[in-house]
Amino acid sequence: MPLALMGESNFSLRFVDALSGVLTALAIFLFGRAAFSSSLAGTFSALFLMGCKGYVLWHGVRMGVQDSLLVLLSTLSLIAFWKMTLLWQKAEQCERREVAHSLLWGAISGITCGLGVLTKNAIAFIPLVIGVSYLALSGKAFVAATRWKRVVALWIGSAIIVPLIYFIPIFLTVPHAFDAYVMHELFKRARVGFHNVHNPLFYLNVLRKWNVSVLFIFLLPATLWFAYKAVRKRSSISIFLLSWAVVPPLLLSIPRSRSVWYIAPAFPAMALIAGGALWEALSTAILGISKWLEGQSAPKSLPLSLCMTALGIYALSFRLYKTTYYISTHTERILLDKVTEEINQAREQGINLGPVIFHKTGITVGEHVYRNMLYPIARIVRRYKNVEKAVLSSETPIVFTNLNAAFKLLEKRRVSYYGFEPPLYERRSWRTVVVFGDKVHFSSLTPVTQVYDFGADPFPELYGWEYKTPYKGKLVRSILGYEAAMYIVGDWMLEHFGAELTIEAISRQNSHPASVEFYLSDKKIGEATFLPEKFLTAKTVVPKGVFHKGKNPLIFKAHSRTLHRKDAKPLSISRITVKLLQPNHN
Repeated sequence: MPLALMGESNFSLRFVDALSGVLTALAIFLFGRAAFSSSLAGTFSALFLMGCKGYVLWHGVRMGVQDSLLVLLSTLSLIAFWKMTLLWQKAEQCERREVAHSLLWGAISGITCGLGVLTKNAIAFIPLVIGVSYLALSGKAFVAATRWKRVVALWIGSAIIVPLIYFIPIFLTVPHAFDAYVMHELFKRARVGFHNVHNPLFYLNVLRKWNVSVLFIFLLPATLWFAYKAVRKRSSISIFLLSWAVVPPLLLSIPRSRSVWYIAPAFPAMALIAGGALWEALSTAILGISKWLEGQSAPKSLPLSLCMTALGIYALSFRLYKTTYYISTHTERILLDKVTEEINQAREQGINLGPVIFHKTGITVGEHVYRNMLYPIARIVRRYKNVEKAVLSSETPIVFTNLNAAFKLLEKRRVSYYGFEPPLYERRSWRTVVVFGDKVHFSSLTPVTQVYDFGADPFPELYGWEYKTPYKGKLVRSILGYEAAMYIVGDWMLEHFGAELTIEAISRQNSHPASVEFYLSDKKIGEATFLPEKFLTAKTVVPKGVFHKGKNPLIFKAHSRTLHRKDAKPLSISRITVKLLQPNHN
């Protein structure tokens, strides 16, 4: 729907996740307020959720993925389940009104759970496991299986029927759908594993280090406090929240595939535990201080409640600060994002580009959003010969591939732009982008012909240059004395193929010519003589293997009759052009 209303863009693709995050925080606030009978407890819980690094920054509400909607649906399902069981506590007998309301909440819980399965596979059945665990731990299993069996049947049945209504026709009509969804996504992911296969304690490390980080030092005692209330006081809300928080990490540690965002449905429960514990500690501390100020003896729990309050406020403040800092701090956009934006801008102007081919390196989980944005011109191609065929038969193909394959493609056809993308997400190797055809200017990529304008600022100066001045209608920089140096940014393409340097310069020695030798990275690459009457261009070839990735010093050593003078300026240069040498295409 956002794509239909707002078109394809980063905003529209991420809108559902952002909205899901806001609605989840609102649901946690309302549930926390009702469960702890305090708006402050609900506020603390929502803030703890927003301060959770794993929920906000890791594959969460700021990305175009399904996990945020899954968390929202699982949260709503569990809140509805709690409302369903809450009615059981109020009714000693199965009165018609309580039965009707319980059936309603059971249906809502089951339907939202089923919608979660449609959002992201069978992992969304976790609310059912959490609910059954709560019924068993709270001693309500017998009551659920006898007095409220119709409600339980509706709850579980609706959670199963809703996804089956969609999947059964798909499995019967779409070839290989069952294998892809059930055999690959469920059984292969569980038995073989895709991520963190050999780390059964992965989720404990996530909570301790990456995901909750400093919150863990408060979440741990808060969880112990809720466990104490669950065991000694048989607190229903404590048992429920502990089941909600503990079941996902334990259950999802059994399959061999483990990722941070798999346990995202447990984050709201952790936030509720932290928020509830902070509210209880704060209210106990305020009550104890009030008694002490009135001259009464302070309760023995006052020091502990003060410590817990200070620890909770510190953890909450620190995480909110860090999350806000990460969100507000500018981070460089990934190359795929920039290229996608420029391609779609060209398409909006009626310029036909493509196909966009992802070869070998493919698309990671976090990058699928860009494939959707490039639909229908994007496709994944596994075999190199098919990539080469598409490049030779298309007018403006754009290829994401590895470096060696890019080298081969450049031997077949002239490239216009190229770029390199570092490892990202689960893609552990660099990726090369090559663009064929000259229909569009890609500012995010490197053109095969780079121009270094000596009248521009900033200028890649190393030493020995006069500041830019106008001379014979052009802005130039002059060599001061015998030697000057600048740097040229090299890359793997220039290193592998070499380049042709074109230097436009003029002698400043009155009627005398100026001779110059050129050195790149301390290796002589050529020499030229420039006259004083007009600007001339000199070309020299940099063989392959001379350039290296990063800054390459280009040194000019001048020879002239008047170099012995202190104010000697033997040469003025207006620009240098670096053109990639492409086999048989220059």
